Amino acid sequence: MIYLNGYSYVSNYNSSSVSVIAGTTNKVVSNITVGLDPIGAVFDSLNGYIYVTKGNSFNVSSQTSPYCGSLSVINGSTNSVVSAINLGSDPIGSTFDSENGYIYVSISDTGEICIINGSTNCVISDIQVGVNPYGVAFDSSNGYPYVTNFGSGSVSIIYIESPFKSPDPPDLGTYALIGGVIATAGILTTVVLIRRRKSTP
Repeated sequence: MIYLNGYSYVSNYNSSSVSVIAGTTNKVVSNITVGLDPIGAVFDSLNGYIYVTKGNSFNVSSQTSPYCGSLSVINGSTNSVVSAINLGSDPIGSTFDSENGYIYVSISDTGEICIINGSTNCVISDIQVGVNPYGVAFDSSNGYPYVTNFGSGSVSIIYIESPFKSPDPPDLGTYALIGGVIATAGILTTVVLIRRRKSTP
């Protein structure tokens, strides 16, 4: 659920819609049809769009499986769906990076994070993280997205080089590095650090 301009947007998993609730009356003022199994939603403050993850939407472009997921894009001004972005199987969590306008979406089945450019609504990179990534959160104080990996019991930190960040990846501190991936997509250089708490003696 997200809150925007006095309205709450709630994903309805079993009814293929997003309900819009007015904060002044606590009543549903609109139901936006988005497709099968909407799970989460995130708001892009730069373009005013709401991005809704859907786990079982049919991927028309690939014609591969009825269980490929997608992302519905809702215009927050009109409460209408303006686009659908095809993703991998079972997208769940999402977060918005206010520094660069990117949306990060966890793809549980493939263990990846999809990076979407909010200005074009195009996928610009797929990054391998841990097993069954679920939740994604963006820390505006350091500019890093954090990903919880349900299947591997770890947290992935995504570091994207930019003029706003230090040239060095984040300090692991009391954490042990258990894996790392470097991926390049266009001008992006991404370092994923997967960390797990050290066991205490």
